Amino acid sequence: MRLSLKLGGIFLVFAVFISLLFYFIGVYGQNRTLQQISTEHVKASGTAFRSLKERDAKMLSASLDVIVQDPGIKARYLKKDRQLLYSHLQPLFERLKGNYGITHFYFILPDGHVFLRMHEKDYHGDLIKRASFEAARNTGKTSTEMELGQTAFALRTVTPYFDGGNLIGYVELGEEIDHFLHILKGETNNEFVIMGDKKYLNIVDWVAFRDKVRSGRQMPAWDSMQDHLLLGSTSGEGPAKQCYTEENVDRLERGASIISQISNGGKIYSCGGFTLNDAAGNHVGAIMSLIDVTDHVATTNGANSLIRWTSFLLFLITFVMAMVLSRSISTPILKLANLANAVGRGDLDQRVDINSQDEIGLLGRAFNGMIEMRRKAEDALATSERKYRSLMESTDDYVYLVDKSYNYLYMNRNYAERMGFSGDEYLGRSYLDIHMPTEIEWFVKKVDEVFLTGRSVQREYKSKRDGRYYLQTLSPVEGQGGGTEAVTIISKDVTDLKAMEETLHSLSVTDELTGLFNRRGFFGESDRLFKIASRKKTGICLLYIDMDGLKHINDTFGHKVGDLALTEMANVLKNCFRESDIIARIGGDEFVVFPVETTCATTDLITGRFNDSLKKYNDASAHEFKLSASVGIAYYDPEIPLSLDELLMKADKQMYEQKNSKGRS
Repeated sequence: MRLSLKLGGIFLVFAVFISLLFYFIGVYGQNRTLQQISTEHVKASGTAFRSLKERDAKMLSASLDVIVQDPGIKARYLKKDRQLLYSHLQPLFERLKGNYGITHFYFILPDGHVFLRMHEKDYHGDLIKRASFEAARNTGKTSTEMELGQTAFALRTVTPYFDGGNLIGYVELGEEIDHFLHILKGETNNEFVIMGDKKYLNIVDWVAFRDKVRSGRQMPAWDSMQDHLLLGSTSGEGPAKQCYTEENVDRLERGASIISQISNGGKIYSCGGFTLNDAAGNHVGAIMSLIDVTDHVATTNGANSLIRWTSFLLFLITFVMAMVLSRSISTPILKLANLANAVGRGDLDQRVDINSQDEIGLLGRAFNGMIEMRRKAEDALATSERKYRSLMESTDDYVYLVDKSYNYLYMNRNYAERMGFSGDEYLGRSYLDIHMPTEIEWFVKKVDEVFLTGRSVQREYKSKRDGRYYLQTLSPVEGQGGGTEAVTIISKDVTDLKAMEETLHSLSVTDELTGLFNRRGFFGESDRLFKIASRKKTGICLLYIDMDGLKHINDTFGHKVGDLALTEMANVLKNCFRESDIIARIGGDEFVVFPVETTCATTDLITGRFNDSLKKYNDASAHEFKLSASVGIAYYDPEIPLSLDELLMKADKQMYEQKNSKGRS
């Protein structure tokens, strides 16, 4: 058989194989890239959802800390007068609902029965069995869980309620999480729904809830799905009906994140999502997402069509060449075979070096053109990926990636400007080169931990660059081999939240009537003062001041005048003592003072000055009452230390001796 025919037959088979291989590899790569883009959308949505949950959990815990420390609320609760407690808390509940979206507010008795629902006053006495409550009761600590209630998902925080050391009940705050979906839509431009498992829902409550909100928005019927129920949505009809189905929820439960593609109205969508589990790990629902991938699919289809036609052209050229090939074409054939293998491995930088004007040269140029067109197709896909990455550029957070050597792989515009970089100047630079040693030590330790464990870590810190507070999260980036190939760092500005926490703390340690420290604030400041005295080996004096005749003032002139007398006594103390001294109201008519850096050798001078201040006030006052007080003094010796309670008892005893001596005189 002629060599040209042999070579033609062999080349024909080989060319068909190469064309098909190139086609299928190209199509597979394009479709896989589209799948990865959709999966990254779902992962980003899941990360954003968890961040929203953590943020609101902190807000609920901070609000509970203020409520359980409020003596006025506790006093009304202990009276077990439901209407009195409700009337007192109604303004606070309205502020919490308006400012922070809190929709649930409970007071629960120690045995688990509801004493008061602020959001549904007339419904009480039922037994609470939720996981969040059980965790708080079993651990004696604050517990936060996202739970599926009778009509909706809610984020709930429960804390034990104590009076002294005695458990008097539990306080719970909660919010429905429907608004999370609209926040996620605003961040990703995707549509979302939240689905709940029917076995955790109540049909009677759902029907009542549906009838209640029917005028506000369209709600599905109970039997619209077999095992699940749509609880909240950002989308209407159309492609949503094909995505949000029972079968798709089941596939999410089995581990899928991207389920199907849906065509509707000239648009193409990816349907995916992630499941929601309760504290015990049980499936209670899912969040599903409808992702518009029309542009990505158009790019992929165009690339696949280009590959298909190029492969067909390659086949035709090879067939024509096979009829006229001779022994001299073996070298160009070998070149083409080597190039085809390189392209199959993904190396698009290679080109065939055939400059002849015959069919072999045409094939070589066609092969080079095919590679260039594929490169352009991949560049187009990369452009689509950059559009997705622009989400990172539009956020107010600082976002960057580092490798195992702490070298920067990526940083968004906000972080680049903060570090003084422009463009890609950060590439090749290390975190270690531009940060202080104190920051580097923590960063290196935690990045190594993320690479080792594959789990995220988090911290809150105050930046030395701008003095603002940030919540920093380090998360693993999974590589194709399954391990961690990089670490993503996101720093979110939480300065405003921190300021709110500090304001709430200040309210919890201040006496509302006088503006002095309350009992809790006094004990906290005294502990700090005791530590200083022990370190410096210096004694300090405690003045225990009991206001004389407050009951007489209240009985004679009324409690408003009594409150005025307490306020005036507090003002006398403020004017008499220094701003650095610790002054507190620890009881109804009881005040204490720790004069900082004052020894008991000068206590006569201090008490004399205080009595003179009372006399001056009474001489100048036009009020119908006169101020008088009995003073007891106790000395704290760091060499023979007493507890604060012992010191108070000692001063209290001396104060009563003085009060009794006044009565005898």
